[in-house]
Amino acid sequence: MKKFNPTFLKKLSSYSGLAGSIIALPSLAQGQVIYTDVVTDFVGHPYAEYGLDLNNDGTDDFLINVNEHFWAPFFQQAYIRIYPSPGNAIAIGDYGPGVFGIYSEVGAGLIWNEDQFQKLGAASLSYYAGNSNFFYNGSWLNVDGEFLALRFKINNIDHYGWVRLSTDVFAVFNPELIVHDYAYAAAPETSIKAGCVNGNTFFADADGDSYGDPATNVTDCVVPSGYVENDMDCNDANAAVYPGATEIINGIDDDCNGIVDDVNCITPTNLEIKNISSTSVKLKWAPEVVAAKYSLRYKAASSASWIQLNPQGKSKIVEGLLPNTKYVWQIKSVCGDNPKITSAWSPKQFFTTLPLKITNENMSATSLEIYPNPSAGNTTLHFNLTQSSQVSIKIFDVNGKEVSKVLYSTYETGDHSVQINTASYAKGIYLVQMISGDGIQKQKLIVQ
Repeated sequence: MKKFNPTFLKKLSSYSGLAGSIIALPSLAQGQVIYTDVVTDFVGHPYAEYGLDLNNDGTDDFLINVNEHFWAPFFQQAYIRIYPSPGNAIAIGDYGPGVFGIYSEVGAGLIWNEDQFQKLGAASLSYYAGNSNFFYNGSWLNVDGEFLALRFKINNIDHYGWVRLSTDVFAVFNPELIVHDYAYAAAPETSIKAGCVNGNTFFADADGDSYGDPATNVTDCVVPSGYVENDMDCNDANAAVYPGATEIINGIDDDCNGIVDDVNCITPTNLEIKNISSTSVKLKWAPEVVAAKYSLRYKAASSASWIQLNPQGKSKIVEGLLPNTKYVWQIKSVCGDNPKITSAWSPKQFFTTLPLKITNENMSATSLEIYPNPSAGNTTLHFNLTQSSQVSIKIFDVNGKEVSKVLYSTYETGDHSVQINTASYAKGIYLVQMISGDGIQKQKLIVQ
């Protein structure tokens, strides 16, 4: 006979040597379970019988016996039978009384047989010594700790229960039946799970994030749909909130650690300078997970005033720079606006724009206008911007030497004018260069 391994079902103890002990266990999802442990398992051999009194009212609800017959010298038959009391029933499987596994649902959905003389799965072994042929049938031939589903009446109302059995009808001269324990649902016409004694507590997971709501729970032996085994969720109505979630600045305890908006706002790293030209540059950095955006500032190294930008993503193209000029820039993460949460500024980074080559090339159409031209004194420089940008206007002589820095400032979109005085200039030809967000524009200026 195989030894039954009971590790999946805790045996109730402390019954002072009683042959059977009964206890009402906590309410499960399918109702309160009345459980009886056969403290010393009943072991029956031929001609033994066991009266199964599920509700311990002194009246057997089912009778199980072990038997064998000999037709010497050639034939021997061993079998186990169960007899329901009138009105009681056994659930039927594919080959007679069904063999049900742990946590199988026992209830009205099963097929029930009320035959008082129903064999236990017609489980019998036939042995014919003359030619060593074996004949056997039924589901309970050699079963280790499985469940028989039962229906019986209390006050003429149906109740569902189970008994856990082990059988061996292959032991030709000593067939064996073991009764381990049994239980039934106290509530009438209420299903019960086979082998389910005290169950476990499961917690509702309404938002489907795999973390349960400690305030909503059930006790059962298997995890019900929509429930999980842990009670770690702090907001079961928001799937983005759970232990270990990324904390962001939103007035919510996203990671369920009991602290709202406890963000570690980190300064961007891996700063890079790409695609430097005479008037533009691409600045790059490694994005930070908790950053909503970034604050970037830059200036000419010789200037005292910073120009501030608020890029998103992981790079920014800065335009409207001055040629052959050294610049400094820094960046920091902005993790929240209300309240304002930022990282520290990055270490200062430097780059120098490429020089601008001045030639006597033909001037293309431009929005930069000079009048009067030729000039002998006051002259107006008029320009139009299609976008708000930093504007630099310088005047060079024919040798490319800078004669005057007219302006370096930020202007809005639209028309603008600035006055210069050429009275101190030597007579000759000059080049007026304007750099803005619209590009580089040049015009000749003649001083008489």
